[in-house]
Amino acid sequence: MALTLRAAAEAVWISVTVDGKTAFSGLLLPGSEQSVRGGVIAVTSGKAARTHVRIDGTDRGVLADTPGVVRSVIFTRNPTSGTIEQRHEPAKVPPQ
Repeated sequence: MALTLRAAAEAVWISVTVDGKTAFSGLLLPGSEQSVRGGVIAVTSGKAARTHVRIDGTDRGVLADTPGVVRSVIFTRNPTSGTIEQRHEPAKVPPQ
């Protein structure tokens, strides 16, 4: 699966993990893109509503409607149907 992230009208900080390894962590300037390839892709964005997603050339819209930080949006391909699945697994914060 090929995933491309694009910053819209303003800079966006993103972190991308591919198959368990950090593939990119940094700032995307307006209009710039970052592409990765892998089986399981996790994305964290500082401005999810400004982070546009394209998978295998198909526009998937924004990462989330949330204007702020969204952590651990996971993209995988269903082995049976071949469709792309997207789920959100927010980081668990231990109780204090």
